Amino acid sequence: MLGRMGVEAWLGRGTIQTLGVAGLETTAEEVVAKAVSAVGNREIRVASEDVARKAAEKFLGPGSRELRQTYGSRAGQVIGRQSADGLRQVRFDAGGANPHYNFDNVQTGGNLHVYFH
Repeated sequence: MLGRMGVEAWLGRGTIQTLGVAGLETTAEEVVAKAVSAVGNREIRVASEDVARKAAEKFLGPGSRELRQTYGSRAGQVIGRQSADGLRQVRFDAGGANPHYNFDNVQTGGNLHVYFH
C-alpha cells in the first residue's frame, strides 16, 4: 500500500484534494498561493465556503472594496470584492449547483475557481 507521500507523488496533490482523501484539506494559504501564481483558468476544491472566504480576505489584502455589477439586470449589485490597488478581485458565485468564488489576478491573467460544498 502506498503511504501518504507515495500517493501524493503518484496522483499529485490537486487530484488527491479532488478525490477528498481525508487529512489533506486545502488551507486558505494554499488557495492564496495558487491564486497568486495562476495563469489562465484553474480550479481547486476546498471543504467549505468559510475556507474560500478566508482565502479571499488574504488574497485581496487590507483596504479591499465592494465590486459591483455595472450592466444588465444585476447592475448595482455587489458581485465580489476588489483589492485596494485594483490588481486582484474575487467574484462570488455561491448560488446554483456548483458554488464557487473566482479569484482573478490581473497581473498574471489568472482566474482560480475555488469550489466548495
